Amino acid sequence: MTKELEKQTEVLPPATLAGLPERLRRGAARAGWSELMPVQAQAIPYLFARRDMMIQSRTGSGKTGAFLMPILELVNPEKRATQALVLVPTRELAQQVAGEAEILGRTTGVRSIAVYGGVGYGQQLAAFKAGAHLVIGTPGRILDHLLRRSLSLYLRDRTLETFWMSPRPILLKCDGFLAKTLVYILSVVICRQGRERSA
Repeated sequence: MTKELEKQTEVLPPATLAGLPERLRRGAARAGWSELMPVQAQAIPYLFARRDMMIQSRTGSGKTGAFLMPILELVNPEKRATQALVLVPTRELAQQVAGEAEILGRTTGVRSIAVYGGVGYGQQLAAFKAGAHLVIGTPGRILDHLLRRSLSLYLRDRTLETFWMSPRPILLKCDGFLAKTLVYILSVVICRQGRERSA
């Protein structure tokens, strides 16, 4: 077993609220958290370690916070570019996740934007131009921006820091146009990560 494989399979101890960076603890306090929920305690250490993960847990168990906390910590607010993409199936979920990101990340310097169809492009384009670090969006509008080249998933020195689909079962069961959209977005992310790792 190689050292890299050993690192990827190493079992990590659960996280605690007290053990999080101070700026994340402040965000947790604003959100009213008194402690981490079980899924958060288990998942956060692996996401901090940049492990690929699939999380399955019931609604209301804290999955959104579990992936947002590591994103807010890993994103570099000094880079004016998209570093994290969260795909969600509906406008309502995009707004919900973006709202939680705003509460948790208010003092981190991380800028986020909810991106979905049925509304004008102005606010979304302005957010990209301002350097939105975290983009939470529906597949159709994300694809639209990629094809228009108004959204880039590639930084000069590397690709996205984080790519997340939530809830993954719903997105993976889609068909037709939405399925083709997901395939395109995933191909952009995976191909660029492959180039980066082979460089």
